[in-house]
Amino acid sequence: MNLEQTDKNRIHMFRLGSTLILLFGLIVAGCRAQADNGRLDQLIITEAASYGGIVVHSPMDQPLLGKWVVKRDKYGTVITCTGVSFQALDHFLRVLYGTPREGGKNGEGNDQWVIPAKVAGVSFWYSKMGDGVQITILKPDNLWH
Repeated sequence: MNLEQTDKNRIHMFRLGSTLILLFGLIVAGCRAQADNGRLDQLIITEAASYGGIVVHSPMDQPLLGKWVVKRDKYGTVITCTGVSFQALDHFLRVLYGTPREGGKNGEGNDQWVIPAKVAGVSFWYSKMGDGVQITILKPDNLWH
């Protein structure tokens, strides 16, 4: 290879690498993940209300305090939280919306529970995930009927 061809290859590889980095950045930005901490119970109620869900206010024995990552898209919200036990989340949602339905298993083989949109105005799917919990809140216009 001559020197001119080597320079062209380098320019081509630089452009390709730059394009891949740009595309990766756009994909990551499109996920809209947001990390935060505080009262998970308030976050769940706020997210459900933002999608038109039925908001039930019930006195909490103890607030659900934890750290979470929230991902939102056109279908709803996924909250992955540490610092909150599955039992505490389950108790909170049962107090608000009653007994959930079984929803199969999650990717880790843990039971998933569902509060249907007919009950809550939005659909809640929740399960134990790692050392915490995962809650998916689906917008009512994105549910199968």
